[in-house]
Amino acid sequence: MPVWSPTYGESDTPSRVMNSFRMSCYTALRKISYKRQIAPSVLLIYDLERPGAALCRARGAFAEVYQGEWLGESVAIKVVTKPVRQGETAEEGKKKTWLRELVVWRQLQHANILPLLGIRYWEETSPHEVAAMCIVSPWAAYGTLSEYLRVPEGQACDRLSILTKVADALCYLHAHDPEMVHGDLHPANIVIDHDQQPLVTDFGLSQFYRSFTTSAISSEKGYEQYRAPEVWESDNGFNPTSAADMYAFGCLCYEVYSGRRPWGDKKGLSIYHELLSRRPPRSRKISDNIWDIIKSCWKRNVADRTRAKDVWIQMRDLQGMSSG
Repeated sequence: MPVWSPTYGESDTPSRVMNSFRMSCYTALRKISYKRQIAPSVLLIYDLERPGAALCRARGAFAEVYQGEWLGESVAIKVVTKPVRQGETAEEGKKKTWLRELVVWRQLQHANILPLLGIRYWEETSPHEVAAMCIVSPWAAYGTLSEYLRVPEGQACDRLSILTKVADALCYLHAHDPEMVHGDLHPANIVIDHDQQPLVTDFGLSQFYRSFTTSAISSEKGYEQYRAPEVWESDNGFNPTSAADMYAFGCLCYEVYSGRRPWGDKKGLSIYHELLSRRPPRSRKISDNIWDIIKSCWKRNVADRTRAKDVWIQMRDLQGMSSG
């Protein structure tokens, strides 16, 4: 019996999300995996060769991404490289990060969320072949959204269509009970497949809202300009929320349409100081309708921010107007 149905109606109808019993099971599995550092056996991949350094395609704060091949298909191999908490050994930190991400990611099934194929663990065989824990997913032919928008195909793409599909993926996440959030939405965490469809990925900072597995996300990872004001104001990390996701979605819309970051070259606390008194200025490339959506995502009061469902409906209607 399917837990959800891909049938479209309203984007967050119960038919598209997991039922409460299955959510409870996944929550328990996530806690066990995190506390005991045990991976669900069904996710283990044994017949994937370790990629060489020449196949490294990207390096981030917590992982390196390699291109490989599995079962005749190109795959992305994400190698966790750093711990998440002070006081842990590097190996403990890596494994906790890795297990938390895979259990959250595995349960997600949506047309615009990159699927998790499985996990691979390599033992240390030499000083040059250290132990590695990897997450395996389909290879995205066009790379990240940032990269895609710089090539001819991306420059000519339907930006509204891409953003509508990302909004739909957020609807799917936020509709669960308990609520699921992404926690680190920005162009580098959206990839474009060979059909030029957007796929939200990198759920390393995602968690069930109010889950006690971990209480906060790192303040170091992610695009600083995509942080909501309440994230900046948190001293000891921040529990991801759907409202913070929507603030980031507003920033995503801004960058996709304008071609630049909301605050230009500003970094660190200078961004927060700007946020105290104003929001980024409107770009001439942003239409009235899209600007209204962006402003609704950037409301200072968290309770006043628009929901993913409402944004998805507005964007879907705009698509209908443009094609009519």
